[in-house]
Amino acid sequence: MANPAWFENLKVSLFNHYGKAPAKMLIHTGVIGWIMSSAAQIFAIAINDKIPKKEKMFMIPQEAADAMINILSFYTITQGVTSLMAKAVKCGKITPKIIKELGFGKKLGQFSFNMPKSLPKNVKTDFASFQNGMGVLATLVGSIISCNIVTPILRNMYASHKQQTQLAKMQKGTTQVSVNPYPAQKTTVDKKNPYAQMPAMQAFINHGSLKI
Repeated sequence: MANPAWFENLKVSLFNHYGKAPAKMLIHTGVIGWIMSSAAQIFAIAINDKIPKKEKMFMIPQEAADAMINILSFYTITQGVTSLMAKAVKCGKITPKIIKELGFGKKLGQFSFNMPKSLPKNVKTDFASFQNGMGVLATLVGSIISCNIVTPILRNMYASHKQQTQLAKMQKGTTQVSVNPYPAQKTTVDKKNPYAQMPAMQAFINHGSLKI
């Protein structure tokens, strides 16, 4: 059974884009993987009936922010490390011993030097394999740094900030000043009244004010 035309076109497109750049394929598939896993996490929270709506309103933006941190951290760091490695290999800063013996002299290691263009034809194929291998290695190193070191630190910093903000809002909303609806009242007695001259009333007056 023949493959559909769209599938054949897809294979050709993938080969043209990633056939000579496996490191690029790893970076792009890594980003796609982060996007899909984050979307699945958010969708699972959204359809979970056991989670109250108020908690969903907090959890979904939190997961979305974590997803952005994961994706941006992975792509930025991994792409940066891979690009540095590609430049170091291209200029001869990092190169196998057999290339160093070809007599490039002081040109090796200079960032303006484009070594692949200066290689003999019988060496270019092997050098391309070396270049791809170093690119894959750099991608793996960059992904380890981003996923295991940088991303957890950034997520913890963001989570700590959000937690402090949320606690501040909760404390502001629950803190209330207690007001007594029945304040103390002072009872006064007219001392000119004849009853005020009675001993019992004098004792009451001298005792102080009556508070309710």
